Formats: sequence, C-alpha cells, structure tokens
Amino acid sequence: MAGGDAALIKSIEDFEDHPEFAEQQLLELGFRENDLLIGSTEGGETYWVVGAVWKSTELTKRKPYILYGNTDEILIKNVERSRKFI
Repeated sequence: MAGGDAALIKSIEDFEDHPEFAEQQLLELGFRENDLLIGSTEGGETYWVVGAVWKSTELTKRKPYILYGNTDEILIKNVERSRKFI
C-alpha cells in the first residue's frame, strides 16, 4: 500500500508518484528472497507500483505478479515504464 499503514487512515497525497518510496518501503518491511510481490495498479502505470515491482526483482528469487486494468497493447504502445515489465 503506497504510504503504508498511515495511508489506510488518511490519504498521503502524491506518495504514489514516487517509485523510490516503494523501494524504501520494501526495504523497511524486510522484503527478502522468498517473498512474493503482487503489484496492483488500475491503469498499469502508477510510479509507486512500478517502482515496487522493479525493486522486488532485486530482492527476491520469485517473479512478481502485476494486476492492471488496461490491455497490454495499450500500455506497450503508450507507457514506457509499463512496457519494461510487460
């Protein structure tokens, strides 16, 4: 969850626009080699989710799963950061 537990109580504006925050959260949570990341983003292009997905590939031997609402074709054609993980 972008913003962690605090974001469940009160919205933390613009947090999802920073992939480096996702990377830091994974490290703080102690994400390790046997953990599995499941990223969920409505459109497939949220910076925070993409950042978490990429960081997880450095920390775990398990391939991440990514859930998104746009088609692969739309994302591959229009969004560079999503094209990389699709």
